[in-house]
Amino acid sequence: MKKVNVAVNANEVVMAAGMELQVPAVANVVKKSARITKRAFKSLTTKRREEVKKAHTFAAYVKALKTVAEKEPAVVPSDNRKSQKKRALKAQRRCIVAAKELLQEQRSAELKARGMRRQQGVAFKPIGLITREVKPIEKAAMSVRPKNQLLEHINVLNSTRSFKTRCIKARKVGRDDFAFDITITTINDCGVLRDTPTASGAIVQTGTFTFGRGGYKEGAMTKSLVRDIAQDVFVFDFGALKGRDVIEAMKLLHSREDFKDLLPVLSSPSQMRGNQLLLCDKELGWAIVDKVDLLTGKLTSKGGKLPVGKAAKLLTRSGQPNVTGKELEVDLEKDYFVVVDSFNKDDHFDGQGFHNHEWFCNGYGLPYFVDTYHQSRLMYMAKEGSQPLNRDVINAWGKELASGDKVYFCERNASKIGRAKDYKNVWIVGNPDGECISVHDLNGWKASPTEQQSKEQEVLKVMSFTHKTQVTIGSQPLQFLMIDKAHRASIAEYAVACKVRNFEDDVKAILQGGDTGLASDAALMINAESALDNNVILATKMAAILDKAKSVLESPGFKGAKESQHMYGVCDPTYLDENGGLLQEGEVVVSDATYKAMKRDDGLHALYGRVFRNPHAGESYETRVLSASMYAKRVRAMQEKYHIFSSDVVFNVIINAIENIADNCIMVTGTDYFKSCTGGSDLDKDAFDLCLYEDAAIFRHKKPISVHVSSEMGEDKQVEWETHPQLVYQVWENAMLATETNVGGHANDIAKSAGILSEDESSKELLNCHAIIVKDAKKARISMEGKDGGDIVEVPYVESYDDEHDIKEGEISNAKLNDIYLAYVQSTFTLADTINWLKDVVRTAPCSVGMIIDIPKTQCHVTSQIGELLERITLLRKKHAPIVVEADGKFTVATYDFKKERFVASDNPTVCGGFYTDASGETKYCLSDVLYRDIMVPTAKAMAEVMNRVAQELGYKGRSEGEKNLENKVVEMGNLILEDCRKSIFSVDADGVTVNNLKTALPYVADMVANAIGEGNKYSLAKEAGFIYSENCFAKEYLDELAEQFGEEKLYVPVTVYGRDNVALNMYRYHDFETGREGEYVSFFDGISSDNCLFLSEKICGQFELYRKGNTAYVMKDVRDRFDAVETKGRIALRTRTENASDEIFKLVKWNAFAPVEQKAEFYLMSSSFARSKGAIWYGKNKEAIGDGLFILASGSNKVPKGTPMQVCKFDKEGGKYVFNQTKEGKLAVKVSIDELCFNFIDEDRNSKKNTILLLMTKQGDGIVLPDPEKPSVEEVSKVETPTTEVVAKAEDSATKKSEWLSMDSYKREEGAMVICATGHRSDKLGCGKGDDWSSKSPKLQPVRDRIEEKLRAILDFQVLAGEKKFELISGMALGVDQLFFSVGHQLRKEYAEKGIAIILTAAVPCIEQDGIWKDDCKISYAAMLKAADKKVRISNKKYQDDKGCMQRRNRFMVDNADMVLAYHDGSEGGTKNCVDYAKSVGAVIENAFVAEDPEENK
Repeated sequence: MKKVNVAVNANEVVMAAGMELQVPAVANVVKKSARITKRAFKSLTTKRREEVKKAHTFAAYVKALKTVAEKEPAVVPSDNRKSQKKRALKAQRRCIVAAKELLQEQRSAELKARGMRRQQGVAFKPIGLITREVKPIEKAAMSVRPKNQLLEHINVLNSTRSFKTRCIKARKVGRDDFAFDITITTINDCGVLRDTPTASGAIVQTGTFTFGRGGYKEGAMTKSLVRDIAQDVFVFDFGALKGRDVIEAMKLLHSREDFKDLLPVLSSPSQMRGNQLLLCDKELGWAIVDKVDLLTGKLTSKGGKLPVGKAAKLLTRSGQPNVTGKELEVDLEKDYFVVVDSFNKDDHFDGQGFHNHEWFCNGYGLPYFVDTYHQSRLMYMAKEGSQPLNRDVINAWGKELASGDKVYFCERNASKIGRAKDYKNVWIVGNPDGECISVHDLNGWKASPTEQQSKEQEVLKVMSFTHKTQVTIGSQPLQFLMIDKAHRASIAEYAVACKVRNFEDDVKAILQGGDTGLASDAALMINAESALDNNVILATKMAAILDKAKSVLESPGFKGAKESQHMYGVCDPTYLDENGGLLQEGEVVVSDATYKAMKRDDGLHALYGRVFRNPHAGESYETRVLSASMYAKRVRAMQEKYHIFSSDVVFNVIINAIENIADNCIMVTGTDYFKSCTGGSDLDKDAFDLCLYEDAAIFRHKKPISVHVSSEMGEDKQVEWETHPQLVYQVWENAMLATETNVGGHANDIAKSAGILSEDESSKELLNCHAIIVKDAKKARISMEGKDGGDIVEVPYVESYDDEHDIKEGEISNAKLNDIYLAYVQSTFTLADTINWLKDVVRTAPCSVGMIIDIPKTQCHVTSQIGELLERITLLRKKHAPIVVEADGKFTVATYDFKKERFVASDNPTVCGGFYTDASGETKYCLSDVLYRDIMVPTAKAMAEVMNRVAQELGYKGRSEGEKNLENKVVEMGNLILEDCRKSIFSVDADGVTVNNLKTALPYVADMVANAIGEGNKYSLAKEAGFIYSENCFAKEYLDELAEQFGEEKLYVPVTVYGRDNVALNMYRYHDFETGREGEYVSFFDGISSDNCLFLSEKICGQFELYRKGNTAYVMKDVRDRFDAVETKGRIALRTRTENASDEIFKLVKWNAFAPVEQKAEFYLMSSSFARSKGAIWYGKNKEAIGDGLFILASGSNKVPKGTPMQVCKFDKEGGKYVFNQTKEGKLAVKVSIDELCFNFIDEDRNSKKNTILLLMTKQGDGIVLPDPEKPSVEEVSKVETPTTEVVAKAEDSATKKSEWLSMDSYKREEGAMVICATGHRSDKLGCGKGDDWSSKSPKLQPVRDRIEEKLRAILDFQVLAGEKKFELISGMALGVDQLFFSVGHQLRKEYAEKGIAIILTAAVPCIEQDGIWKDDCKISYAAMLKAADKKVRISNKKYQDDKGCMQRRNRFMVDNADMVLAYHDGSEGGTKNCVDYAKSVGAVIENAFVAEDPEENK
């Protein structure tokens, strides 16, 4: 492909080497700047070919003239024009000669290169023949072999933002009580709920409460109260409950004030299967209902009365809009779609439709070669798996359908569909003169709106695309295959071999690295040997291998033969005609490309396999695989010979559907037999696993059995509703009553049944399970006898089915499943009875699983053939899968030991099951089934051997902890800051723009850490030091070093380019490797070019040069592009927790941002000693907070002298002390500017801020000398505020030493004294909010203090009258009542001393650093109280987080040593109630100072 730079008109001229050259005449087919392909050139006439050749020759001649003219010296100007002209002509002749010689040389070099290419068989000139300097990116581009693979990121072209999901999960506790756990699943960008650190996708529990006969009991609300949660959309999840318990739990919730006004707005079939219901507050709920009405044409809002089964289907239809996906606009004024009733009478096309491939690609923005089989919902009414047809084919089909006898033209009104229902009726919606966008079966058209649809409804919502993947044979098919003892060993051997082989491939991939976004992987890609010599990278990769081993061992499943594929079902299109059905039972069709990839060169003509579908319950379909061309050939032959298809148009549709079958689809018969063999499947994007060769061989001993799935509807119950929420709740309630178990639980019971059947009759595992089953079955029998009022006659259990015959319609039903259960409960309970019963359970599993899946649609009360007889049996492989552990660089297998109740590492691990007791105290048995013993444990052993071999080869000695204890702990501080920012809600700057806190703070922390770790490979040093963000900060510098060492070309990787259609790739200029001419630069966004003609195999952005080899186009990207370099500028990031300080910082920085340059404040970082030496004062609310922190210099006033440092905020020990390098004198002053702030969390009211991150830029180095503050005048001396003192970190250490700390054992009551202790609520329960003062000086606590003082005075005065002269008051020192009691006692001590009455104050401190997380004002008050205490007793010498029982022990200590307990208790649950209850239990005298506003409450 060459570019012709010539003009069209022959009269034009070109200037070259000072000459005017006449352009040769060129035909009109050759346009200016046109690109002529070889194919286009061959299509020209001989005359026009000659003209094009002349144009190319002329263009090369002009280019050569210009090249040599640049080297020709300029003609010296002269007065003699004739002489000057002669010199110019000579120069022109020299240029012409040189240009011809240059063209000859280029031609000779081209011919020589061509010969060498033919000789060596290469497409491009080797690097050795290029004499010019070759750029590194060219070297990389010439050496790569880009993969010609299809797009795999279509689904992410439309990435929708996710939000947090609030959920209340219910579980039963005791007989009649329910516990409700409030959780939030963090799937949003922040990955956090408030200040809880979580990974994205983690479930965070925010609270719990209990409800039942005992009333409402609020538990630990760790992050938020129930009323705070119940303000938005959230899900009620009753998955742990069954049947009527679900309804009872829901009714209890609705009785609560917090939940009674919530509206049920949605419960999809999948949610019903999980016992879930989505509710909203009224305002949002009715908004959702209005949206549903708008998008479904008021399908449910008008009310109605229907049988429960039909009502359930109607609700399912109304839920069609509630899916995620990309919406394509449908213009029904221009185009149309067709609905047919139906494609064929036997309903082979169950949930399948067809769409216009080109129209879809244009709307979605895809190249035409992409397989567009997908699941979509047209107008939210059709739910189908949609197969593509070419534009001309589907348009012709649409015209033929529109010309029939029973056609209804609905214009744009889809509400008319299905009204005149009759076989072969056709509805045309839209403009029939336009383009046909899709054809649907009425079975796939789930519902019609009740009235004319809105414009918002005219969309095609694409829910998901599909991709071909290798089959994973999971635990479900394996558990049925392993029942056969004769073939068990070979199956297990094959499974272990496949799992280990796959693991070895994973290990190789991990150690090879690649373009994964991690610098360690990029380093491996550049030079694996050099990278693995780095112990940090080697340890990282070994940890990745260990993680991979853990994931492999989570399941016995494996990927076997690479030819086996996971595919999606479409129906044989010959069924579109009444005479169709040419695909025989036992045959399937795949695309030619897929068939070629599947078929081995084994000399066999046919390809056979097994098809099964998940969830798998033992059924499978034996099949022969045909290619699309093989089947199309059969169809053509039948049509040519017998003319079986009535219309050429339909014949073309059939052939087009067969030949265009997607590579990830499998064409099936769709008959009832096929559906029964695949678990009641349909074709609305149901997935099937096609197993071939060795994978199919493990099924060979198992005969394919067809099990009918009963489609019984629920009882004849009517559902009547007036509003959509009423319909939702009634259908959901009926589904809950009909469901005894969910799909997952029932499938788990089936797995247990298969696992028990796999055991030998004499095995301990079987006998233990049999004993538990019999015990529970006898309990069930007793319950039945009580209901029937008579005794049950025991009879041996007789099998209902066998392994040789299909279970057909009429032979199985819901009643028959119940009979299987009842027959066992009434049996003699011998081991043979149990085994025969379990065999029937496994045989009927396809039916029971299918019926339970369909409960949301059928509302049928499905009775499990298992009941609850397997509830106390669990599978060891699911509860405690084996693991591989590392110790000093050696890897061994660890399995769970039930005697030691922990994992034990051993070269010969135990594989026995065992009994255990669950949280409720119930005894259960954990079954070690054959999948665990014969597959998972041997696999773990083999994987440990692989890892030990790899570790030995690489010289791995074990994971190093690194030098994490740097002197100033900058790395630890950096981790804290960036973790704060990662967890934080995005900040909003002054302009209202959202700011990513992590991205903002990263360069500051990186700068700070870089200075701390010193010179060298910062990436490795930071990783070794424990800096968890090394990849984000220092990767680029590390990769630059590798590039310098091993060559820049190592860092470039290819990304394949695809064209929208077959000619799109020929529209661009590509890099010329011979001349070095650059290719065109094209801009891509999310993998799509700016002109929407090119697509990349990766979702990347940027401008890239185009390269091409043969038919494959590609671009080269630098793996370093995703990393940012850190420039050292002297930046610092600091962290403060003081809320008051945060307020002051926020005000100052906001003012400073908008202040004129001459008025901007100068900020200083100072150590506490230096600040005190300058007489610094606190600028905020607390007058005593001088220490390490941020200061400004006062401009001077009559209160504050000019130059006085004023503290903006004080850093706690997690802040400044980790950053400041104190000098020996302990003095430090660094001038800084505040660049920005980040907040870990901002409350809804935007007032309360926690963990403020300061991003600072240092202006000067250490050792800044500040001038002393100006002295005020004599008149102003009295007005100057005295600098306040610094808050100490540990208040108990600062207390006076008049009495030593006592333990509980060394403490003795004051002799002759009456001892009174206090217990009561914390400050937050007494009315203090987050921003309030919680100390005893708080104004909000004064009413409580007054009440305590009144009560204590009354007690003391009464006891003095009784003769008491000495009192000892014991306080637990907690914020709230404890400190108020101490404060009152301290006040009364002096007053009563004047009366001769002694009061001794004792502080009972539960743990060290009791005030560790308190605010500064609370710490000050606490320190003063400890100083005033006569005795100090420390209950625990640990911190609270290390000894969480210290609070309860403190309470018991006080009560045990007291004569009277003064309580302030409002009756609520909590620590105060526990203390009061204990005091009652030991007979202590209790006086309650609490007075309720309602007199009835006091009673």
